Amino acid sequence: MSLSEQAELIYLQEKLKDARSYETIGAVMIFLGILVVGLGCFLSNSVLLIFGVVVISIGVAYSGYYGFQRFKLMEQLKKMSTLTSTCPKCGKEMPKGNFTFCPFCGSSLERK
Repeated sequence: MSLSEQAELIYLQEKLKDARSYETIGAVMIFLGILVVGLGCFLSNSVLLIFGVVVISIGVAYSGYYGFQRFKLMEQLKKMSTLTSTCPKCGKEMPKGNFTFCPFCGSSLERK
């Protein structure tokens, strides 16, 4: 893996961590909104009801958006993990496919 691939991997992992955090914030907002709506129903307060619904809506938007972003980032990470590798003996980049021997130098590629 080259340095630029490592940097991209680290970048994607950081973005994934951020997306998880924002998705969690959205879930917390949904929970708090439900509590506010419940309180509004209990107190028969329409302002609390409306505020709770707004908080729930924002939480759903956060969770949905960042959940989708997390999904896309996971797909990118999955693609990076299937990138071509290099031969341990000659160092040449392997073409895509399942090889048991290096097509360039003939050394075994099976892990022991």
